[in-house]
Amino acid sequence: MQIDQDFFADLINNQDRNYTQGTAFSYSQLGHEKENIIFTPLNLIYKLHDRLFILSRDNYFDFQELPAQIGFGVSAFTPLNIRTYIPEYGDRPYSNMVFLQTTRTRTFRRSVRSWSLVYGLLGTNVSQEFQSFAHSYWFTGRGIPLGWDTQISKGGHFAFLIQNSFKAPVRTFKFDEARKGELFKSDKWWKEWLRWDASYGLESAAGYYTYFSGNIGLRAGKINFANFGKGQNTILSAVDKKNEAGVINENPVVEDPIWEHFLYASLSPRLFARNALISGQKNIESGYALDSKYMNTFVAELEIGWTSSRTRRITQTNAETGVKKLLSLDSFQASISIKRRSPEIKYPGFRRPHYWGCVSVSVPFH
Repeated sequence: MQIDQDFFADLINNQDRNYTQGTAFSYSQLGHEKENIIFTPLNLIYKLHDRLFILSRDNYFDFQELPAQIGFGVSAFTPLNIRTYIPEYGDRPYSNMVFLQTTRTRTFRRSVRSWSLVYGLLGTNVSQEFQSFAHSYWFTGRGIPLGWDTQISKGGHFAFLIQNSFKAPVRTFKFDEARKGELFKSDKWWKEWLRWDASYGLESAAGYYTYFSGNIGLRAGKINFANFGKGQNTILSAVDKKNEAGVINENPVVEDPIWEHFLYASLSPRLFARNALISGQKNIESGYALDSKYMNTFVAELEIGWTSSRTRRITQTNAETGVKKLLSLDSFQASISIKRRSPEIKYPGFRRPHYWGCVSVSVPFH
């Protein structure tokens, strides 16, 4: 479960504006993509992806499949002034997305790679009803928002997004040793809390958001160097960086659980070509949408937070190569963070950054 709220970042002087709230629920399971028909379009993308790569790289299939994820949720955006029926030109529009997301994640050598497909509905009344209820009973001093009838794609219209991401460790020698089971335990307990690692990554997306993004991340605390993908409130989990071929030992091994507690920071600069939640959908009318020429092409997002997690893996070892295969992954994780996003619009008088807080909890489910 993940909850984003602007009042998490400012409990006293908070105002509903920009990204005002988001709530999502997701479920991850090894082999989920083989059992659920919803993954069919994503599986076709992977088949095409694999077919293209195997032509030029015979060892491409040196990978480990991680748990596939399905999730659903809603996100809402509002202008600065929510107490007027008439939109203020230059400010961002009301917009609301209800979505279903499928994600598959793999490790390949020293990297974690994923593809996601997101199916959304723009313009439903979900956020309007939730925000009106919240302001009627919890935040009575703000008044009920009046402008939702002018939201992007009012009435509910289909939207689509495809995402591809890549992440890798910076301290590769530490990662290699951790992958072999070394470097986690220390002769002195306090040394386990004085570790740090870093990662870098790339992400691209096309659809209702179209952008290209980079990412750099830093973690410090009690960490396992093999889990460089953790933090940043992301689905990337503990990873085993090899796949297997040949004979597997019959008896699986339940490994000892590993606890991690760390501070993290992440910076993601993005180059945007399209943001339908600001400029609207092509050939679909909205009560108010901002001209795309007033949308900032460059947007950067900074996140600072804390994560605590417990990971236990069940593995089988290849009798010929000694390489482990991941059979099961039980992971508890709780994260809290504050995020800051640079201005998304550049119309004079409405150019402003915004902040919100994020709380996410992941628990094993059997």
